[in-house]
Amino acid sequence: MSVLGICLGAQLLAKSLGGSVSRNAVREIGWHDVNLTEAGVDDPVLTSFTPRQQVFQWHEDGILLPPGAVNLAGSDASPVQAFRYGKHAYGFQFHLEASGPLIERWLTVPDHQSTLDEERDKIDAETIRRQTTDSISPLMELSRQTFTRWIDQFEIRPRQQRLPSK
Repeated sequence: MSVLGICLGAQLLAKSLGGSVSRNAVREIGWHDVNLTEAGVDDPVLTSFTPRQQVFQWHEDGILLPPGAVNLAGSDASPVQAFRYGKHAYGFQFHLEASGPLIERWLTVPDHQSTLDEERDKIDAETIRRQTTDSISPLMELSRQTFTRWIDQFEIRPRQQRLPSK
């Protein structure tokens, strides 16, 4: 099975493999650190991560690992931030795919305003915007390297034969 699940995708992957998902005590929205486990430090897909890596988060649920899965990273609020099942199935609770415009959209979309209002004492949209200015380029490079390493595991060989073009 080859799957890369991000946020809800990671939660669905964990659940489909026999794990569970439940509400965390704390929402993680904005720029937060994740800490690699020993397995995460040695994982071929996460080799571009530092042992304590800043990533972008937007979730309120946590994952309980399915049997046979390997925890690769966690945080105080979410002990499972990244996991691997087998060789090619990965789940990331954080958002490596985030870009500046996507983060701005999440901060302004009407469906998210009630959450941001509820968390006003802990989560500040302007602080997230300021942090994004400095943090988005390193995140985009980390995502490029990480996604490339995940794809490289498939050992896709170049075409052996050229097809004639019309």
